[in-house]
Formats: sequence, structure tokens, C-alpha cells
Amino acid sequence: FVYTVLTKPDGAVGLYDDRRISHYSNEEQNWKKDSSDAEEPQDSEDWLTNLASTLVNCTSSRCD
Repeated sequence: FVYTVLTKPDGAVGLYDDRRISHYSNEEQNWKKDSSDAEEPQDSEDWLTNLASTLVNCTSSRCD
């Protein structure tokens, strides 16, 4: 899983297995989900907090 944040304008992209699954643009100011089979987060802050927690607690090269 790769998560990249870009600045000026701000944007973020979520990748899974080299496939983009979500992106955010501060110009649009909302998350766009590219995969219909992923769970929809209640809001982007909850999603990012959950993602960060998962990655921090990961103990293997493949975190689920």
C-alpha cells in the first residue's frame, strides 16, 4: 500500500498493488474513490487516521 501527498495544489493518492484506489484534491475538497469494492470511510479524516494506525501497527511486509 502506498500513500502519497503532494503540495501546491494539495493532493493525495492511495495505491494498492500499483492500482490507484482513491485520491484527494484540495481544489475539489473531497475524496474520490476509484474502487467500488472498498469500504467507504465515514469521512476522510477517519479514513486517514485508520490508515495511519494500520501502517504504524504493521509487523509484516504485507499489512491487511
